Amino acid sequence: MSEVTAQLTFIDQIILPLFIIWGVALILSLFREDTEFLWKILFLFIYVFYFFQFLPEITLSLNRLLKAYPYEIVNWISGFGKMMYFLLLVIWPVTLLRFFYSASGEVSKTTMVALISATLVYWILFFIWSVYHDAIQVFLHETFIPWITI
Repeated sequence: MSEVTAQLTFIDQIILPLFIIWGVALILSLFREDTEFLWKILFLFIYVFYFFQFLPEITLSLNRLLKAYPYEIVNWISGFGKMMYFLLLVIWPVTLLRFFYSASGEVSKTTMVALISATLVYWILFFIWSVYHDAIQVFLHETFIPWITI
């Protein structure tokens, strides 16, 4: 099974949990009373558009999850680590531009504290992963997978 999972692309690793999280967030945003109905419809339209655009990848991911869910969950863990790296790479310049043009100093300060905290947590986790990579792989494949296998 590890040969098949090693050939997955980055998007293949994270597509199903990403759309699950996005779907839950969409449902929660639909219940906000202070958001206009038009925005809610647009949120839903965008989700549906991307869902159908990535439907083959979502279907393959769901099939992998149903066939060998422990290995798929380990793929999710690996994929979200990679996703966080690229997300920070994109968010930092955008946030700095937003920080410069923001009218609210308090919102900018809160955003920067959150982004700096997320970056530091990622760096710490990446350092731990890089130092203990072999031990983490052994844990995931020899302890974690048997533990979550029903």
